[in-house]
Amino acid sequence: MKRLIYTILLLALSCALSRAQDNPLPDNFEYTDSYLDTVKVSNIFKLNDYWMVGVEYGVSFVRQQFVPKFSQETFMVPGYYGVTLTKYSKMFGYMPYFGFQIGFYNGYEGYRFKPSLETGYTPNLEGAEQVVMQIYEVPFLTQVHYDTEYFKLMGMIGIYGAYRNTIERTGPYVSEEIAHSYRSFDYRYDYGLQGGAGLGLVFSPFEFHLTAKVRYGWSSLFEPGYRQTGDYWYAYPFDVIVSGSLHFHLSKRNGRSRADLRREAKRIVYDEE
Repeated sequence: MKRLIYTILLLALSCALSRAQDNPLPDNFEYTDSYLDTVKVSNIFKLNDYWMVGVEYGVSFVRQQFVPKFSQETFMVPGYYGVTLTKYSKMFGYMPYFGFQIGFYNGYEGYRFKPSLETGYTPNLEGAEQVVMQIYEVPFLTQVHYDTEYFKLMGMIGIYGAYRNTIERTGPYVSEEIAHSYRSFDYRYDYGLQGGAGLGLVFSPFEFHLTAKVRYGWSSLFEPGYRQTGDYWYAYPFDVIVSGSLHFHLSKRNGRSRADLRREAKRIVYDEE
């Protein structure tokens, strides 16, 4: 009895195989798009090349590197804000965690002297114990970053150029003539190195970033020999900027479009390599 059952099963299987061989799909057979849309394709996280535009706001912690040294303190100036354009792309065509960013910002530079603990005397330059300069800044930064579906870590480094727009000098001995104006030996243009690190939360098509950056200027505030005493004085900006920014994706950040998924489904059902 068992032998009879096995024989029947083998005959049925042989018939099915023979029918499949006798009726192969024609070479020009194509599944419809509606059918391909029903094929289950795993949509794994895949980082694309993409653009985004953002707005940023933060605070600056400003000071100078003086030569010769002065007793000074770092102080906070609010009102650092700007707009950015960011492009993420593959380095050398296959390393996805690279990008660059350019921006335009309203920022600040300055210094504040602090009194001597021994004498109580507060240093000054031309009567000013504190100086705050409002600047327009254009940084160009390269980025390396690590992304997951909802999270991003990033580091950045690059250069910047800036224009020192307005100035405010305060102190008991500041002349009214220079309290809100630059002198002939003051440098109005600044440039230097900028870098930092940050983290981001991603809810496509938006990203929210928290960053901390260091800005080191290579242009002194004034001509080194302006005092005409035979020695040279320098003052180079050295600032820390802490900010938050909101970015909007201009193109798809990750995954595949519907057309990409349809092509993948077609590859699966046609068993294409």
